Amino acid sequence: MATRGAKPTRKIPRTRKWTPGTWFVVAHFLLILVFVIVLPGLSITQSWAAVLMYQPPVIYAFGSVVVFTLIALLAKHKRWWWHVLLGLVFSAYIVEPRLPHEVPAKESDQLRVLSINVLQGKARTDRIAQLIRDHDIDVVIFAESKYKSGIDVAERMMKENIDLKHRAQGAEVSIISRFPLQDVNLVNIPSRYDRQLVVTKLETPIGRVQVVGVHWTIPQFLGDYKKVFERVAEEDKNRNEQCTITLEQVSQFAGPTIIGGDFNTPPMHGFYRRMSGVMNDAWIRAGSGFGQTFRADKPITRIDYLWHTDELIPTDCRTIPVEGSDHHALMTTLKNAGRK
Repeated sequence: MATRGAKPTRKIPRTRKWTPGTWFVVAHFLLILVFVIVLPGLSITQSWAAVLMYQPPVIYAFGSVVVFTLIALLAKHKRWWWHVLLGLVFSAYIVEPRLPHEVPAKESDQLRVLSINVLQGKARTDRIAQLIRDHDIDVVIFAESKYKSGIDVAERMMKENIDLKHRAQGAEVSIISRFPLQDVNLVNIPSRYDRQLVVTKLETPIGRVQVVGVHWTIPQFLGDYKKVFERVAEEDKNRNEQCTITLEQVSQFAGPTIIGGDFNTPPMHGFYRRMSGVMNDAWIRAGSGFGQTFRADKPITRIDYLWHTDELIPTDCRTIPVEGSDHHALMTTLKNAGRK
């Protein structure tokens, strides 16, 4: 019973404040977001994004899950399990590409293409041959296809028990195919290294198509450290021209075009946006899983692509581990959009 004359008490709304533990978890999440997604995708100059992909910050992001969890436990933060949850999510992100996936059977009116960086020809050709047989692959694009001795992996693949007996070899990109390669053209691209596009035409079940094999460059820190910025600026200019020359191949052929290889360029990158303005990313259209291709031991970013023009439709696209390579292979199945 209220006392006469007493003022009624007013309930003060309760405000929730974030504890240091909550801020700690949020900071950790943002750190992972920055190192794994933002830095590889955004940069002041185009090439720096590619440089950051290969550097310790990306690897640190994975180790930070363990480090932050230990710190949270030692500090007796009540929300230490949030870090464990983040760790499980991030682990799933890098483990998923290694999980086996059922590949749908290829139909008679489809074309199946594989792109793989074979680490200077060191990937095991017998495993690649088995992959070709298992999935009925029609065309393979190799990046870093040569040993330092000059023996191209495409030449070595001719000794394997596969039906892909037609080949075209560039400076360090090569293509092997089930169908004869016509009008093979090796297009030089500007670089500090020996690089060429391999351009060819094929008569396939989906019609006459143009296939372009690509391996764009990336700035290197090796050498005189005083000239690192000079090298990055030079390669930045080269990569811009590489992108221009690659896209020129599309306009020079009046038909479907497939461009595949190692672009050393993550999604959200400026060069990726230029490519996607003209071509379609097969993994975006029909991808299975997260799609990371690099590095093979901890795949946390996409730098290998299979692009196609509007005349083609991908029905499937997925990454496949290949023993001996530091990349995961990328495989897509295409059909002609104009055929029912």
